Amino acid sequence: MTERQWQNVVIENAELRCTFLPAKGGEITSLYHKQREVELLATLRDVPLNDDTHGLVEPGVPEQAFNRWYAGGWQELLPNGDAPCTVDGIEHSFHGESWGRAWRVVAQTSDSITMTVDLNWPPLRLQRTVTLGSEPTAILISEELTNTGPKAARILWGHHPAFGAPLVAEGATIIAPIAQMETVFCDATSRLTSANDLTWPQAYDKDGASVDVSQVQGTDTQAHDLCLLHGFSEGTVGIHNPLLGLDVTLSFDATLFPWLWIWQLYGGAEEAPFAGAYCLALEPWSGPPTLTRAIADDSALVLAPNESRSTTLSLTIEPSQQE
Repeated sequence: MTERQWQNVVIENAELRCTFLPAKGGEITSLYHKQREVELLATLRDVPLNDDTHGLVEPGVPEQAFNRWYAGGWQELLPNGDAPCTVDGIEHSFHGESWGRAWRVVAQTSDSITMTVDLNWPPLRLQRTVTLGSEPTAILISEELTNTGPKAARILWGHHPAFGAPLVAEGATIIAPIAQMETVFCDATSRLTSANDLTWPQAYDKDGASVDVSQVQGTDTQAHDLCLLHGFSEGTVGIHNPLLGLDVTLSFDATLFPWLWIWQLYGGAEEAPFAGAYCLALEPWSGPPTLTRAIADDSALVLAPNESRSTTLSLTIEPSQQE
C-alpha cells in the first residue's frame, strides 16, 4: 500500500504560524509563536503517513485506531468522546468520527481558513473558520454545527488541544475556574486515584495523599491522568509559565461546553504513542465521557433536524501577568 505525506495548509501573520492537515481530520499540527520562537502544541511523534487505512472507515472503531493515527496537535471531536458506544442504533467510534474524515477547504486568506466536514453517524455538518489575530496575539475559532439528518441527534462535541514543552514544564501552573472535579484512573501509570465530589485543584494520589493537580509536573513523574471539571460558570482555562514568561488562555462558551477535560500526560502511559510522552490537553466538552454517560446525566447536546449551533473560541498568548 502506498504511503504518502498529508498535504498541509499554513496561515500566518506577523506573530503566529498555524499549520493544518485538512485531510487528516482538519487537525492543527502546529501553532508557532514567531517572536518567542516557541511551538505551543505537542508533537508526540512524527505524523503517521497517509496509507488510506488511517482514520475512520466504519462505525464503532476502537481506541487502537485513534492511537495509531494520533500524533499530538489540536483536534475537534464529534459526535462522541472517549470509548465506543451505541446510541439510537448508531455505533459511535472512539472519540467519534470527525477526527478521521477529510475536511474541505472552502476559503483561505493569508491569515484565515474556513473548512467544512460532513459526518455520517449521525448526519452532521461542521463549518469552522480559524483566524489569526493580534493585540493580543490570538487564534480565533468561529464555527457552526448543523444537524443535516431527518432525526434529532444526541451528541458530544469537544476540542482536543494538546500543548507541549517548553510551554508545558515543571513549574508551570494550570489556571482553571473553581469547579467540581472527578479524577479518572487511566492505567497503571496514573498517580491519581479515581474520585468524585472533589473541588479543583485538590485531588488524591493512590496513597491517599493530597495533590494539587494545577501544578504541572515534569517527565520524571511518569504519570498519566485525567481530570474532569464541571459546574463552573466561566469558560476559561490556561497555562501560566513564569520561566517562559508566557500565559496561554483558552476561552470558550461555558453554556455549550460545560465540561473541561484536563488530560495530564507527564511521561507515563502504557500504550504507544503515549508511553513516555509529555503533553497537557485542555479540552472544552459539551458533556462527560462517553456519550452514553452524557445521555444518562442529561448533559448530551441535542440538535433537532436542521438545527444549528454556533460558537466562538479563542486562544490568546500574552506575556505573563502573574508572579
